[in-house]
Amino acid sequence: MIRTIEEVEQLVDDTVAIPPMPQVLAEVDALLDAPDTTPADAAAVLGADPDLAAAALRLLRGPVHQTQHAPKSLEAACAMLTPRALRNLVVQAEVLASFPPEPRRSAFDTAWLWDHAVKTAVACSLLASYSQVADGLAREDAATCGLIHDVGKLVLIDSQPDLFREALKRSEAEKVPIARGEADVFGFHHAHVGGLLARRWNLPLAVQAAVLHHHCPPQDREGFARGLLVRAANTYAHLAAGQKGGGYRGDPLPENEFETLGLRPEEHTQIVLTTAGAALV
Repeated sequence: MIRTIEEVEQLVDDTVAIPPMPQVLAEVDALLDAPDTTPADAAAVLGADPDLAAAALRLLRGPVHQTQHAPKSLEAACAMLTPRALRNLVVQAEVLASFPPEPRRSAFDTAWLWDHAVKTAVACSLLASYSQVADGLAREDAATCGLIHDVGKLVLIDSQPDLFREALKRSEAEKVPIARGEADVFGFHHAHVGGLLARRWNLPLAVQAAVLHHHCPPQDREGFARGLLVRAANTYAHLAAGQKGGGYRGDPLPENEFETLGLRPEEHTQIVLTTAGAALV
């Protein structure tokens, strides 16, 4: 049964609790709009929430932001970031703080999922530099697309653990990607949940499209390209993980679609190697 976007959104809202836009995002937006904002101002906003501050520094010390020298304080971190990178960092840190990695939850390895998210973020960032399909998407936005692309899984795990466990069982029994198992159980999948969260958090339209469409590419050119970018990065992350599947089946990009990325052999190799070494520190 084909549903409209509005019907899917209503079904999601009836089933899970989408976290509202964090207040810190509104505060950071206000700071970035003010002409006299200093790094200390931004650091004060982030530092008001210890979990958020810790998550931000953890991300900056890892491979997603690729900083040459790890910042030792929030003020130093804020001083080194562009406004776009700062807002992306806040989004990434808010998701990490809201859904911290745990060894096991609802028969699902969320620590592995975060490792997968970091690998996908790194692959997305590199694809934004190398591939024509990125179509001008900034590396900071691409990294955010990759890092939060599976946030819908975390929402489902927290809101409906028993049903999510059933989706996992169906996925494994039928040898299909977890998104198919979720759709059978819920009537929607984690990309719908993540895309709705991205919209309600007022993330850039490109990020919304990438998260929403990384399993079901739409007909429009931009939505297709954004979804393809994340799906390709997701595939690189699964390749890097090898046999460690984290408790679910992925949805790899078909070989013929890889050709549309337009990568040179050395670029492909660089993404494979860099993604394999990426980890949340």
